[in-house]
Amino acid sequence: MTLNWPAVALILGLVAILVFRRPLASLVERTEKVKDWLVAPKQPPLPEPTDQVLPTRNATIEQRALDELTSGFNSQLLLLQEESIRADLTKHGLVAENATEKVLVRHLAGTQIALHFERIYAVLYNSQLQALRWLNSQTVGATAKDLLTFYDRAAAAWPVIYDKTDFRTWLGFLASHGLVTESEESREAHPSADPFGLQITVLGREFLAFLVNAGRVDPTIG
Repeated sequence: MTLNWPAVALILGLVAILVFRRPLASLVERTEKVKDWLVAPKQPPLPEPTDQVLPTRNATIEQRALDELTSGFNSQLLLLQEESIRADLTKHGLVAENATEKVLVRHLAGTQIALHFERIYAVLYNSQLQALRWLNSQTVGATAKDLLTFYDRAAAAWPVIYDKTDFRTWLGFLASHGLVTESEESREAHPSADPFGLQITVLGREFLAFLVNAGRVDPTIG
């Protein structure tokens, strides 16, 4: 016996309509509401343009506000970084001369320094921090041999870490991040010679102050 499939399909369709009539009606109702919500109402006409009165600049008030916003925020490193930002602006044909721009440049300089310090702190070894503190207490330039003691002590305590980190790499990290510098004579010496006249930089001193002010604990490894 063969079924009359068109007739069967018709019967099933009628049954589906009867069974799902109410859910379908509800769906259509919700769809209409969504459609109405999607159609944006007619926008009111825009108001006629009027003359805008710009505030008059007052040099005295601007200077007072500038002093208030930058007071106590003028370390040597900050001023150096600010000059670096201004030099970059000048190179691109830009200037930052009004009071608001000066404040923003000062705060940008502070933010860049803080970010640089956070990056250093994240990968700094404990021995490097101790060496930096020792340099900060010195009044004359140190030699590489003076700092080698810090390296050797750490290498003995952390052999796995220092297996592929020699002394030059260890010391080079401090120099490449601007924390220490060597004398002019040392820079002119043969590349194979050990550096001498090593001193902590302005950035290095500010980094040590940052660790104290930010409440950072000493690195636990290295």
